[in-house]
Order: sequence, then structure tokens, then C-alpha cells
Amino acid sequence: MIAFVKGTLTEISALGAVVDVGGVGMNLLTSANALKGKKVGDQVQVPTVMVVREDHMTLYGFADTSEKEMFLLLQTVSGVGPRMALNLISVMGEQKLSNAIANSDVGSLTSVPGIGKKGAQRLILELGDKIGSPKNLTNSSWRESLITALVGLGWNRKDAATAAEQVETPENEADLSDSLRSALKILSKNR
Repeated sequence: MIAFVKGTLTEISALGAVVDVGGVGMNLLTSANALKGKKVGDQVQVPTVMVVREDHMTLYGFADTSEKEMFLLLQTVSGVGPRMALNLISVMGEQKLSNAIANSDVGSLTSVPGIGKKGAQRLILELGDKIGSPKNLTNSSWRESLITALVGLGWNRKDAATAAEQVETPENEADLSDSLRSALKILSKNR
């Protein structure tokens, strides 16, 4: 319903934030990383998911679309609701959580308050095939990260994949910024 909220950050609390969007204060429950480094008065754009229940509507905010997608994926597991999904992302972080599920790391998952051994096993069982192998920046996952970033910027997946194949693997694969710039130049020339 509401894909993102863009406006002035007017309040930050332990549970989330309030963003002034054209004179309307939007209350967001956010992940721990969603507003990292931000302060009251900053202009922000926060990816969001609106959860509508019988008795209330809640807007959840995230650091990026990757966290948002993980939030939606976690809720496909039986027994995991929006608050538990947000808690998992906030405590572990999206990357560490993906790795824990892919590596069947029950110990890491049970370190999250509210997740017991059975809950951790359910997460691994139901999401293991959806998350795939552990994410470390191998050449293929580096390219996949680049493709995901380009799709997030509005390019279609086919064009993004073609551009990503033309970009040379950088020396430091953890830094996608130079590769992203190169891919955007390629895509702009092909328009």
C-alpha cells in the first residue's frame, strides 16, 4: 500500500520514528538500521510495508529494499508475524540472518529474543531453499547484488543483468559503488 515514506524526520524513539510527510506525521516501527546515522530534522526516504489488521494499521520501516524483502519473506513462515520478523532483522541484521538460515545455524537464530529451538528449526526448514547458499561476496553474488541494486533503481532485471555482465569485477567486491556507476553508464548509453 505505502511503498516508502519521504519527508522530514521529526522524532526518533527506541521503537521507531515519526516522519513529517507534507504536514502529516507518519509513525513508523523501524528496524535497528533503518535510521542509522540520521537525526531529527534530516530528510529521509524509508522503504515501508503497511500491515493491516482487524484492529489497527502499522507502518514498518527499513534501511533498504533488501531488509524490506527479508521482512516479507520471514512472515511466510508459520508463527512469524510482523513484530517477530522486525525483531529478527533488528537483532541479527539482514545479511547475518540470511547466512544463519542458509547455514542451518540454530544457535545464532535462538539468540534472538522470542525464537526458541523449534522456531529456529522452522525458519531454516521453511526458508532454507528460498534463501539458498550462504551469502559471501563471491563473483556471482557480487553480480547479483549489483543486479538487485539496479532493479531497485528502476531498471528491468534483463537490462540490469546485461549491464552487470559487462562490468569488471572490482578489487574490493564489498564496495559496489564504482560498479554501480559503471553499470549505470552502460545502461544510459543503451537507452
